[in-house]
Amino acid sequence: MRPSHLTFARRLLTVALIAALPVALSACGNCADSGLCKIAPDETQPYAVVQTLVEVQRGQTVSVPVSIDLRGIPQTELLEFGTGDPAAKATGDSRVLAVFDGGRVVVRWSGVPLTGTQAEVQVTAAANAKVAVTPGDYYSTGDRAYIRKVKSKTIRVSPLSMTVAVR
Repeated sequence: MRPSHLTFARRLLTVALIAALPVALSACGNCADSGLCKIAPDETQPYAVVQTLVEVQRGQTVSVPVSIDLRGIPQTELLEFGTGDPAAKATGDSRVLAVFDGGRVVVRWSGVPLTGTQAEVQVTAAANAKVAVTPGDYYSTGDRAYIRKVKSKTIRVSPLSMTVAVR
């Protein structure tokens, strides 16, 4: 290759690397989840779970106790629930954690930070919510709602693990 071709190739490579930078940076969330990210500190988050199937009647709201595994976090640490569910975010209500069945089944929390190993959420099913006939009709909050420390220094969160059936 002639020197002018090498210069052109280097410039083309530089432009390609600069163009790829936003894509590489957008993958940082995945990197942080894997524990490899040097930007997001490795920080323990609590884990929230409802041990039994939550059953709610159409047209009703039920309060559901949530067990929190603090994973070594002090009991006095302030915790909060949050959502990654686009439908829940679209409601404009920060207390809404998950929305199912086109908005007919909604999971909420009080919106008040909490401490300790117990919490509570509410599940509401509209009168026209789809009745669960098989486990395939159940709803899971695992990929939609989460719990985290209020003063967390990382983007890491842990899921609120709960399964809901409308009866």
